[in-house]
Amino acid sequence: MTKEYKVEKVSFQPYSLKLKKPWNINDSVVDYRQGFYLACTISGETFIGEASPLPGLHLESIEDIEQRLPKVSKILVTTKNPLLFKISEDLFGNFPSLTNEPPSITSAIEQIFWLFFNRQSPTQMANYTTIYTGRNRNYQGYKAIKWKVRGKPMLVWDELNAFSKAWPNTLIRIDGNRSIDPEELPKFCEVLSKFKNIDYIEEPCSNLRVAVDSTRNAGIKLAADESLWLNESLTKEAQVIVAKPQRLGGVSKVLQIKRKYPDKRLVLSHCFESPKTVAFLSKLGHAISPTENHGIYTQEFFATPKGAS
Repeated sequence: MTKEYKVEKVSFQPYSLKLKKPWNINDSVVDYRQGFYLACTISGETFIGEASPLPGLHLESIEDIEQRLPKVSKILVTTKNPLLFKISEDLFGNFPSLTNEPPSITSAIEQIFWLFFNRQSPTQMANYTTIYTGRNRNYQGYKAIKWKVRGKPMLVWDELNAFSKAWPNTLIRIDGNRSIDPEELPKFCEVLSKFKNIDYIEEPCSNLRVAVDSTRNAGIKLAADESLWLNESLTKEAQVIVAKPQRLGGVSKVLQIKRKYPDKRLVLSHCFESPKTVAFLSKLGHAISPTENHGIYTQEFFATPKGAS
């Protein structure tokens, strides 16, 4: 007989983390990463999920989340049927009124459910990557790094070449965020093919055909990220899927993708969440793809609180 559980108590509170350096998002300067922690008490234990939509990535705003959380909290504790935990497409079977909530809210709820469901599992953390931030940094210990490239990609050639020679055993993941000049992408991919430590290139440009042909002709793996919610055509062509649970709507959406594309590599990625959620993503990453290097490290972006070491 399946054991039944019920959410006994729900609370939420805002958080604000100061950034080491301000971000420029959609022509706005951001000094703090902000969001909400949603806490649910189940069987006497409290588990926390995070709803923190990122400007420029999520359609919902922090203000939207603040307005909706009281209603969400009430639904979680007043549902008539005891809560049955099963991470699948029907995760919200007992909460039909929550299925249309914004992705950051459904993700926070599924984060809580997953942590509860796996509370007795051994704590195993995934390998993670970092973002390239300059030549003077020590990248020892990282098995892979993400390198953001914009516009004219050949401008980073000298720096890329120097890094590859200095860290030949560290995999390089190029991330274009669809911004690389399509006319320069074929040449750039041809150059990348000369490196032995290029892992893949992620969403290089907005032209699907150019992205697919350029990577295929150069023998470089293509990774999909934004295409998971913008255009599935590139996802079908890609060899790697980079999945952001909070943007997609939660754990169940990630597992759906994994089932739909079983032959593709699955790499978890963050939306610059707080360290609380990064710890969750690390556990989830190990559970889903234990040998993968996941893009889930965000600590380097936040200022160290006073008194912390």
